[in-house]
Amino acid sequence: MMPRHLPKIPACRAAVILFIFGMTVIELFTGYLTPADAQQESSDVRIGVLAFRGHQQAMTRWQPMAAYLNRNMPGFNFLIVPLNLQQVRKATAAQDIDFVLTNPGNYVLLESAYGASRIATLKRHWKGYDYSRFGAVTFSRRDNNSIKTLKDIKGRSLMIVNNHAFGGFQMAWRELKEAGIDPFKDLGELKFNGFPQDNIVHSVMKGDVDVGTVRTGILENMSVNGNVNLDQVRVLDKRNVEGFQFLLSTRLYPEWPLAKLKHTLDSLASRVVVALLSAPKGAFSASAIDTVTWTIPLDYSNVHELMRELSIGPYLPDPNATLIKTLQTYAYWVAIILAALFGLSLLSIYVLRVNRRLVDTQHILQDEINERIDAQKKLNEQQHFLEQRVAERTASLAESNEVLQHSEETLRELNRIASMFPVPLEEKIRALIELGRKHFGFVSGSLYSRNGGGIKLLQQIGKSSHYDVAGLPDGVALDEIDNLLQNDEVMMTERSFASAAGEAVNSSINRKSCVAVKVMVEGRPYGFLCLADDQGFSRNLGEVDRDILQLIADWLGMEIARKQVGDREQKHLSDLSHVTRLSTMGEMASGLAHELNQPLTAIANYIRGCLRRINRGNIELSELEAIMLQSVNEAERAAEIIRRMRAFVNKKDPHHELVNINELIIRVSGFLESEMERESIELKLSLADKPEQITVDAIQIEQVMLNLLRNAIDAVKAPWQGPREIKISSYNSEDGRIHVDVMDTGYGLPEGEQQQIFDPFYTTKDEGMGMGLSISRTIIEAHGGTMYTEVTGQYTIVGIAIPKSADKRDELDIA
Repeated sequence: MMPRHLPKIPACRAAVILFIFGMTVIELFTGYLTPADAQQESSDVRIGVLAFRGHQQAMTRWQPMAAYLNRNMPGFNFLIVPLNLQQVRKATAAQDIDFVLTNPGNYVLLESAYGASRIATLKRHWKGYDYSRFGAVTFSRRDNNSIKTLKDIKGRSLMIVNNHAFGGFQMAWRELKEAGIDPFKDLGELKFNGFPQDNIVHSVMKGDVDVGTVRTGILENMSVNGNVNLDQVRVLDKRNVEGFQFLLSTRLYPEWPLAKLKHTLDSLASRVVVALLSAPKGAFSASAIDTVTWTIPLDYSNVHELMRELSIGPYLPDPNATLIKTLQTYAYWVAIILAALFGLSLLSIYVLRVNRRLVDTQHILQDEINERIDAQKKLNEQQHFLEQRVAERTASLAESNEVLQHSEETLRELNRIASMFPVPLEEKIRALIELGRKHFGFVSGSLYSRNGGGIKLLQQIGKSSHYDVAGLPDGVALDEIDNLLQNDEVMMTERSFASAAGEAVNSSINRKSCVAVKVMVEGRPYGFLCLADDQGFSRNLGEVDRDILQLIADWLGMEIARKQVGDREQKHLSDLSHVTRLSTMGEMASGLAHELNQPLTAIANYIRGCLRRINRGNIELSELEAIMLQSVNEAERAAEIIRRMRAFVNKKDPHHELVNINELIIRVSGFLESEMERESIELKLSLADKPEQITVDAIQIEQVMLNLLRNAIDAVKAPWQGPREIKISSYNSEDGRIHVDVMDTGYGLPEGEQQQIFDPFYTTKDEGMGMGLSISRTIIEAHGGTMYTEVTGQYTIVGIAIPKSADKRDELDIA
């Protein structure tokens, strides 16, 4: 019996003591990491912390815990690493941290994906109360009488941290779902705030949004610090839980767990747990009002229930799951089950048949004897007939097999031709026509197009001196074939014609034959493919042969359609580029006017001075010639500026030519030289010593370079107060491409938006349309190149990489 004078120990405290004792015993007996070993290692231990109220608040809140562990675990240097939700997952995957302190929802994801395991649960102490669970509070302004419950949120704006935040969204999401509200469909607007959560409270109180949701305790902490008046806050669907003093709108869930990662030593985790659980109250708290301690890890099954109900986290449905994939995964067991069922079915059938046969055996045997006698007679009569049919069938099958093998080879070759890339259209059409000609054994193959001007020969294979100018044998009526194929119900025709000499119709001598199939482009008749020769007999094309011929015609139509679409896209790009060049020239109008004004002013001054000296009569002929020569030079300078402007804005068809990239860069820089001088911008050129010639459309590449340089000027000119420097460099890379980088020291690019700058209509300028970089990327990709962005030191880099040689263009006229 326990003496009465001994104090009673609460059950939870006793459990903690037993847990500490067990950890200590495990540590002593395992001996994985002794104190002496720890002192010798003196290694860093990184604790990743989810900074839901910002980096500074996370450091202030959790640095005392790191200091406490450093004092009680000599030989280790514990570091606090504040992270957001995305950084927590990346650091866990890369093993950049050893422990993680995060919200329960994020922990469940890390547990499922990376094998994290909880070793302790946070316990908060607020104004004399202990909490090891927390929830979320959904609230609005008290003076907003139109929103009093969660159902009133429908059609309103709601601000959350993001859709991955546990306390900042997912708890409230579960309650909204039970209230019949889908936050992604039924709300007027769902705004993502990110961390810190304090900004959500400020946005609601300022009226920027109607409703906000944060984890419990945020409102109370802000109230203590004087940042919010709780009397002005209305809690939606308020819940009262005994012993829980915070404002609450949701169910309660276990507090944040401290988890060790898969690579962290168990012995180190054991020592950390022992140190945390044995720490006195207030040992690592930054505030006397809101203190924390640790307890043994709690049950997080209700967190799994939330994620399962919302189909998120580890319970997110696999979009790639299919019946075939499931059968492949469990193929072994499916095969065993099917085999067992098949065996049982056979056994059942066998038993039924045996029972029936036992009853009717005598009658069946007698009938079989009679039938056997009759069958034997018939077999003798049919044996000779069957032998003859087998021989005939064997010969027919051999012939059919040969035809099928030939068709298979043709289809394989057709697939090879169709999959060739990149190959000019003319070469592909020749290959397809040649394939059809060889497969059917015709002498020639021709592709014709039909438009308002009549029938036009596009491509012809196998023409000889016995064929007319249209590519057909003498006597083949091209107009008759064309008229027949204009019928919507006719896709293919096989014809034979008398030769020009006019032999009898029933004579096969000197007759001409052809097969024509309609070619459709984008659902409309385009022309026809004609295979012809001077053999009078009909091929009698079978179903397979007709399908092959139609397939060749379909591929011809698709290739022609692809070329037409490419031509339209190229024309659209050319028109759009021209409009952009005109817009860019309009933006540069003042600078160009200033640049033109300089030589024109110089000419006027030279001529006025010359006139004054002529009037005074004190000018020599040599001085007059020098003044005239200077005026001519200034006039040529103005003319060169105008020629450059006309060449840049002139709308021309795309024309590829050999271009020196350094000369192009210098020419484009000259356009903006006066503007950069006015804005006090320093331009530095770092060009390749031996630039190679590249085959490009010079006007389009000038447009790209001008756009990049204009963007750099906008980034460094006033009101920018930093250094105003632009640097252009060109260099050759090992992969056979020429790179041009435009670097500036201006504002830089917003974090996480380096690739969005190439999207149409995306702009960081107040008056920009957001089309310059999108068109530039389209131009560079049309040249087989790429565009990229980087940030190096003080420079923001936007660059292009272009192959030194361009692809050959299709030259077949298919218009």
